[in-house]
Amino acid sequence: MLTYPKIDPVALQLGPLKVHWYGLMYLLGFSLAWWLGRLRARRPGAVMTPLQVDDLLFYGALGVVLGGRIGYMLFYDLPVFLHNPLNLFKVWDGGMSFHGGLLGVMAAAQGTMNNFTFGNARYQYYETVGGGSGAGPGFDGADVVQTHMTNSRLTDPEVLEWRFPVRLESFEIRRGSGGRGRWRGGDGAVRRVRFLEPMTAAILSGHRLGRPHGMAGGEPGQPGRNSVLRADGSRAELGPFDQVEMGAGDVFVIETPGGGGYGA
Repeated sequence: MLTYPKIDPVALQLGPLKVHWYGLMYLLGFSLAWWLGRLRARRPGAVMTPLQVDDLLFYGALGVVLGGRIGYMLFYDLPVFLHNPLNLFKVWDGGMSFHGGLLGVMAAAQGTMNNFTFGNARYQYYETVGGGSGAGPGFDGADVVQTHMTNSRLTDPEVLEWRFPVRLESFEIRRGSGGRGRWRGGDGAVRRVRFLEPMTAAILSGHRLGRPHGMAGGEPGQPGRNSVLRADGSRAELGPFDQVEMGAGDVFVIETPGGGGYGA
């Protein structure tokens, strides 16, 4: 596996706004290609029109973003790719897009919604659980929020326990899970649900293998974790995408990722 080079990625800083070297190179390269392409398209006998050049550069820029993601996954995050190749399409979580596009204004958030479902022939339930958001220049990340969807509300504990045979044993901030830095990443959550009768539970989550990356010298956030505490005291570790049969007295534990820190 390759390691990131030990160079300052910031080319210049305008107040709280930092412009990165790679962003300038992307901008310079695409600007020159666009200018040269339109210049040649105006010559007699040109095989492309200026409008076609515009389209070509647009789709080329899109390809660069996807290419940056592919390179990032293969060289820096290969275990995550091998575990689930669909992570390749999460362009907001790696490559050029992860770094905040051209300006690189904040670190990675938890990068997942932590989709949790359970049910049987009589009951069915679905929820998402928040995690840490990324820090940026001048601000810390927020604790236990949704960052890749609307910040939807969870069912009130009293309503959850009244309508379903479960007990919400705890729902708390996962202290220290946000990445350290001059500005710290937001902390994730720990949610424990005890089942009072047999059901099937499933989890669809991300950043259980890879960590939400920091930026500008900030440290990455802690990865999430899924597990089941059995009534007999044993613990069963679950993967990022898993399904398990829950017995009466078993506790499903969801630990969501923290956000990346910003600044050394």
